[in-house]
Amino acid sequence: MSTETLTDVAVRTEDVWKIYAQEPEDVEAVRGVSIEVREGDFMTMGGPSGSGKTTLLNMLGGLTRPTRGRIWVRDLEITTLSNKELARLPSRASASSSKPSTFCPCCPPSRTRSFHFF
Repeated sequence: MSTETLTDVAVRTEDVWKIYAQEPEDVEAVRGVSIEVREGDFMTMGGPSGSGKTTLLNMLGGLTRPTRGRIWVRDLEITTLSNKELARLPSRASASSSKPSTFCPCCPPSRTRSFHFF
């Protein structure tokens, strides 16, 4: 981690995984994601349908729990919160997902996700 304070960090993940139990074998929707996004940064993710973009955003917003790993929104580790505590989080700590239609002319909207914290 950098020497900057954690208060400068909007969201941080450490080795986040989401695995769905399916037959005949499990589906690894998100595999070992570690990111750090600072206040004021803009981030976008791209990839084919089913690559885990929305699943990751749902985990960042506290809507889906990771199978393993840790997630912080600002200085609060949300992976340790109960469902009731997650529901009480202010809306500014929620991730918003969109499919920008004109965001990137070289990236089809079906393959792009962006988010912001409000």
